[in-house]
Amino acid sequence: MIGTIGKPEADAQPPLAVQFGSPLSEEWRTVDEDMTRVTEIAQPVARAKAAIDLMGTYQSWVLELSRVRREAIEEAQAAGMTQAEIAKELGVSRGRVGQLASAGPRRNAPSSARTG
Repeated sequence: MIGTIGKPEADAQPPLAVQFGSPLSEEWRTVDEDMTRVTEIAQPVARAKAAIDLMGTYQSWVLELSRVRREAIEEAQAAGMTQAEIAKELGVSRGRVGQLASAGPRRNAPSSARTG
């Protein structure tokens, strides 16, 4: 399995798929299910269009997750953790933590500033 978009709890926030919209559905699903739905489209141009749309959706998720990651690292640093401590917990180098802390958009950044 490539990945899973989880099952909702009764009072859970809507999944990213619903927040960003999905070219294939507005329901909870796995990445594998998305891939299967796209690859099983018989008409080649429709399959290409579905792939393009799904890639756009996934890119939106990557951008949002980059923001979440950046904010989490900034929050940990603001709470007093060093980059070395964060790196140890994440299983990456201190240099990589520095890269991650500067990568991704900031909340409410203008769209031209969102470069990943």
